[in-house]
Amino acid sequence: MLRLTLFGSLQVRQGDTPLAGLHRREGGRVLAYLALEQGASVSYRTLARHFWPYEIDDADPNGGNFRNTRQAIYALRQLLGPDAARLETRGKGIVALDLEGANVDFLEFDRLVQQHDAVAWERAVELYRRPLLEDWTEKWVEEARIRRRRSFERVVHVLVEDAQGDGRYEPAEAWLRHAVAVSAGGESWHRALLELLAMQGRMEVAEAEYELLRRGRMQTQTQPDEETQQLMARLRREAGQAPRVQRVTTGPTSVSAVPQSALPHAAPTAVPSNGRQVALLYKRDLLPDETVMRLLERELAQAGYTVFIDRYVNAGALWAKEIEAQVRNSYAVVPLLSEIAVQSEMFDYEIETAHSAAQAQHGLPMLLPIRVCYDALLPPATAMADILNPLQQLQWRSADDNDALVAAVLKSLLKSPSPSPPRRIEPIGGGMPVDSPYYIERAADTDFDTALSEQHGIVLVKGARQMGKTSLLARGLHRAKQRGTKVVRTDLQKLDQAQMESPTSFLRALADTIALQIGLPPPARETWNPYIGANLNMEIFLRYQVLGSFDGPLIWALDEVDRLFTCDFGSQIFGLFRAWYNERSLDAEGPWSRVTLAIAYATEAHLFVTDLNQSPFNVGTHLALGDFNRVEVAELNRRCGSPLPDQDSLERLFALIGGQPYLTRRALNELATRGMTLDTLEMQAGRDEGVFGDHLRRLVTALSQDDALTQIVRSMLHGQPCPDAESFYRLRSAGVLAGEWDAEITFRCSIYPTYLIRRLS
Repeated sequence: MLRLTLFGSLQVRQGDTPLAGLHRREGGRVLAYLALEQGASVSYRTLARHFWPYEIDDADPNGGNFRNTRQAIYALRQLLGPDAARLETRGKGIVALDLEGANVDFLEFDRLVQQHDAVAWERAVELYRRPLLEDWTEKWVEEARIRRRRSFERVVHVLVEDAQGDGRYEPAEAWLRHAVAVSAGGESWHRALLELLAMQGRMEVAEAEYELLRRGRMQTQTQPDEETQQLMARLRREAGQAPRVQRVTTGPTSVSAVPQSALPHAAPTAVPSNGRQVALLYKRDLLPDETVMRLLERELAQAGYTVFIDRYVNAGALWAKEIEAQVRNSYAVVPLLSEIAVQSEMFDYEIETAHSAAQAQHGLPMLLPIRVCYDALLPPATAMADILNPLQQLQWRSADDNDALVAAVLKSLLKSPSPSPPRRIEPIGGGMPVDSPYYIERAADTDFDTALSEQHGIVLVKGARQMGKTSLLARGLHRAKQRGTKVVRTDLQKLDQAQMESPTSFLRALADTIALQIGLPPPARETWNPYIGANLNMEIFLRYQVLGSFDGPLIWALDEVDRLFTCDFGSQIFGLFRAWYNERSLDAEGPWSRVTLAIAYATEAHLFVTDLNQSPFNVGTHLALGDFNRVEVAELNRRCGSPLPDQDSLERLFALIGGQPYLTRRALNELATRGMTLDTLEMQAGRDEGVFGDHLRRLVTALSQDDALTQIVRSMLHGQPCPDAESFYRLRSAGVLAGEWDAEITFRCSIYPTYLIRRLS
């Protein structure tokens, strides 16, 4: 079954398998547009107007070549595979997407909200996880998003009113929290939640919700709306006249909707004598974790500490923020490490949050890890492993350890806090280890794995400098090896000038590197027949010595292929690669059907390879590595220990350097390991002595090798456009510019023009 999810981000699956490759030729956006048309016929002209407006001939109502549109529809059919028939052609230049029988979240949402049935509406609310395609800015998306948002708000309003009228406060609160979490910043749902909490006598919880709202507004240098402030003032006045309500925390759930006198069997949490809070992190409903948690809760309370434990049942985004705030504001955080608890991503995140706070708050909260019947190593490539391994860890194995554990915890709490050691982050630059926890996988990684596993003839990986091409190759090849595939890799940067002088010396060098990795003796020089040419000698070596030595496929990866573009014999080598690719079609059972060439390069190939019949760059599978998007930058920030604690600081970094992978890793490394502040980073970013100084100086050095390109950059810094496509492609390949020719062209990130205008003037 084809499954389309549009609430939040676009996800397309066939059964349980994600559909890869939708980033190519605007495939995902075209598919989303056709889905929102709900089976209606759409002309190529309409699609071009939204995605490739430069293809439309405004002088002719029927004019336009719509080349990109045709290619996008063709590519989308190829990607859909067994569902390709859903993309129907309804006349010349007319297409429609048949969604009959498909699982489409927004269509199911639309159907449910029209039923005027409470059960159906509850299901509709569950489906509305986030606003429809929330990060997309196109007008056609905004119109569809507003329509669903209004339906969602209408349904929630009715559900909450009915539930409150029947005294069913728990589902009413759950729906309001969900509405708060998915709202776009308006405060009407916040006010409704505050009133509901106050009506139940839960002013402590209402105060916590209001404080979370206030902190969120402070990040944008604003305050809650005047109406919200007035509401909170009224609720506080009314609460002062109501019976005193205390929150009870001794049972398995929190109870705070009734006066304390109505709870004769529950004792309130002790009032702390020292004002210090200890947060206990544990895996709920799990023994013996619960046993140790209750022991520490009781003993710490008797010692005068306030104890925070997350026992909230209807957890939502707002409550997650409250947990984070409680962890950051604690004097100590005590994680209970057990075999199951350490597998929890939320557990890992809370430990990471505590560590990040301690780095910025002079060692607070202290981290006091306790192993509960758990002796194994902490999971590798996790925050908790990096953070907790250097720390002393207490042990609990049975009730016999109770007294010793309590004494050790109380003794540790009396010690003066000291900053946790900074997280160890691997060095920046070059290829990343295949098991690096800091490697961010992008769509190209999935597509590369798919192409290798399906034994495509040629796989082309293109990206500017420092985009992660080498790391992508390494990880893809590593996984291929694990599947049992023979893999060899040639880095052309390792070849010296003598090996690059002629096709014979070059191909002999390649043969030597292949033989070394396969475990064969290098081909003897006398076996290379000078009368048949270098190409045929290489072909004989591969066919009979390499492919003849084993059964099964061979992946040959060539990195830094740009070195061949400026060689006199480059076209000859590329012609050889193309010939092997063509052989696959002519002889499906032949030896070349077993060979996959994975080629990584930065420069636009068509600037150097003019004979398309000999070019391997206009066949095969094309993958493009782009900069990180905001989600990927946020994920890398999390893996580095969240040195940027909130969305505002993430946006500031993104505005400074975009998603340039190298600069992003460098910035987060400095912030996480050296204690640098974001303010300092921004101030120094464009200077020679700043964090990015080496990178920026290298950029100027590279430009200075080409006077013509340097002059073009000078003129662009003073507002002139890039004069021609070839110059644009060269500058984009060098990582200086971003965008598309005949569309918006910009400098790759904001620090480049700041720095270059001083160095090139």
